[in-house]
Amino acid sequence: MHTDNKKSDKQKLIKRLKIIEGQVRGLQNLIEKDTYCIDVITQTSAIKQGLSGVEDELLKGHLGHCVV
Repeated sequence: MHTDNKKSDKQKLIKRLKIIEGQVRGLQNLIEKDTYCIDVITQTSAIKQGLSGVEDELLKGHLGHCVV
C-alpha cells in the first residue's frame, strides 16, 4: 500500500509540474508578444503559486514518509 500511495503522489506531482511547464511556456509567449506587463505579472504569480503547491506536497510527503 505504501508504494502505491507513493506512486500516486508522484503521478500527481508530475501532472502539476506539466501544468506549470505549460504556464511557463505561455509566459514566454506573452513576453515575446510584448503583452501588457500586468498580464505577464498575473501569469508569473500563477506559476509561483503552482510551484509553492508542489513544494507543499513534497514537504508533506517527506514528513509523512521519511520523518514519521
